[in-house]
Amino acid sequence: SIEDLVVQSIWSMDLEASLFNRRIGEPNQISSVTQGSLDGQADAGWFNTIVPSVHEDLVIVNLGQSIVALDTLTGQVKWVHTRRMMEFNLYPNDRPTGINAVELDGRALVTAMGHLYGDERSGDGSIVCLDAETGWLAWDLHLDGHPDIPQSEGLFASSPVLAHDGIAYVLARKMSRQQLASEVLVAIDLAGGHVLWATGIAHAGNMRRNLTLPTSIPLPMG
Repeated sequence: SIEDLVVQSIWSMDLEASLFNRRIGEPNQISSVTQGSLDGQADAGWFNTIVPSVHEDLVIVNLGQSIVALDTLTGQVKWVHTRRMMEFNLYPNDRPTGINAVELDGRALVTAMGHLYGDERSGDGSIVCLDAETGWLAWDLHLDGHPDIPQSEGLFASSPVLAHDGIAYVLARKMSRQQLASEVLVAIDLAGGHVLWATGIAHAGNMRRNLTLPTSIPLPMG
């Protein structure tokens, strides 16, 4: 009967490049006080930023600096896409405020690289589109300074990317010197990576790190 079935794991994979492992995986390089703080934050789920997606026989995860596709039955790595980028130094109280989701539209895989913090995004923060079956890079797009987005200097992705009917949507944030935030909704052609339009939708004051409120996500209707 179903009640007698025992759930067993068929494979597991240590994601060494995940934010969790990169924050707490090198205890010899930080003090015992800092290590204790990190352990408490890890237990509270601070560094759980990964949301897996499935495409046919692949499970795909965005680790911030790299995207990894694994065989769903064996856990074997099928392909890896890595961004060569510098991460800023993180302090023990730095808390991610968003998830690293992978969005799929057919074979097109689109996601934002780096990790979101309240007032900035780590890494180069680019939006990338890959072939989900091979990991081949179709295009990448940098929001910061993009010529088709008005006043885009300092702009960074502040939500997971959503794909619908051949268009990718992402919220982007810009911080002023006074830590005032403005949000822009950007639409990107999924086939070619071109910005179709961008429109301002919100403004907020006193933006800071370690926010506990969930990140907004665009949701097309109809």
